[in-house]
Amino acid sequence: MYGPEPPPQTPAPTPVSAAQFRVKAAFMKTWKPGQTPSNRDRLELYAWHKQAVTGDAPLTTSPNTAQDAASRAKWNVWRSKRGMDQAQSMARYVAEANRQLLVYGTIESLSTNGNKQPYNHDTTVTPSLTPTTPAHHVSSSGGNGAGGSGSGDELLTPRGLAAVPLLCAATAETRVAYLARLSQTLPDHGWWARQEALCGMPGSFAALPESVVLFVACRVEGLSLHSKNGILQSFLWPLHNVLLALWILVIFIGTLVTSVGSTLKTILLGSKQTGLTLGSIWEDELMASTRTASALTDVHQAMTIRLVGLLCLPLVHLGDLSQWIFQSSNHTLLLACTVYLLGFALTWWYWLCVLPWMGVGAAWMALCSGWCFALIEAAGV
Repeated sequence: MYGPEPPPQTPAPTPVSAAQFRVKAAFMKTWKPGQTPSNRDRLELYAWHKQAVTGDAPLTTSPNTAQDAASRAKWNVWRSKRGMDQAQSMARYVAEANRQLLVYGTIESLSTNGNKQPYNHDTTVTPSLTPTTPAHHVSSSGGNGAGGSGSGDELLTPRGLAAVPLLCAATAETRVAYLARLSQTLPDHGWWARQEALCGMPGSFAALPESVVLFVACRVEGLSLHSKNGILQSFLWPLHNVLLALWILVIFIGTLVTSVGSTLKTILLGSKQTGLTLGSIWEDELMASTRTASALTDVHQAMTIRLVGLLCLPLVHLGDLSQWIFQSSNHTLLLACTVYLLGFALTWWYWLCVLPWMGVGAAWMALCSGWCFALIEAAGV
């Protein structure tokens, strides 16, 4: 059954901020529509969310995607959004989400007054949670079919990587905007306090690196919120931004280690034992990591994010080399994945030893530079 056709797309939708997109996506995960959305609408919302958090779809599908009708349908509609930048995609997603809320209504609003009412969410508050569903099973945040009602639509990207563009947008927050946000946030409702590890189940060993970053960030944010002192908050502002960058770096390292482990197990034990295919790991994790890391050095990114992008260049080069092997070997996936594993075996010390210590150094430099911003705030500049 096909529901209402999506309306013709307007040339210039109303721009939205990353915070507004994040709030809308979080709500759509738990949306309970009054009527079941059509598959077409589910795919449309999925595609805009996918384009916003991942970027352009690859030109060719992975082997397992080509064999799976549902995956192929999602890939086709995602590919139709190629060329749309992140800001446009976020705006299209919010516009489409609002349209579906109006068309299908919600159970809550229908039970209250019998009419379909659009959801009006206040997007001026502190940004909401990053994705919180288990890794490899991330809801697409694309309406009922991609949200809480369990239609099975999923993001093809692990939730850690899916959160990277939103974390990048958060680092663009200026010192003045940061102080203004803190002044409107209750001490016990900080943004960092509502986050959780994305690359492992909270409390597990895999989530330990992220948990350390989040613990430190929560303490820094708590100190800022309880002090209500602009000078102290300005002093801690660089550390806040560096901790965001460190979280992104930890996500890449965690995703890399997990992907390499999954690839190795699948090669040695087979897909039946692991429940994964080389095709899905290749496209949804290895190549997704490459694309996401490559986007960190874009000119529009904040300086701290571009520095993280430089640190992740070995990951980009490894992905590009494996992709070249894949294309040159007549799409021999086993050979390409083996090259990727060998590349990690040669560079593991960089990811697991060098980068963590560089992160500690960056946090120390942020504390040292904080005095400059504290003096600026004290001088009223």
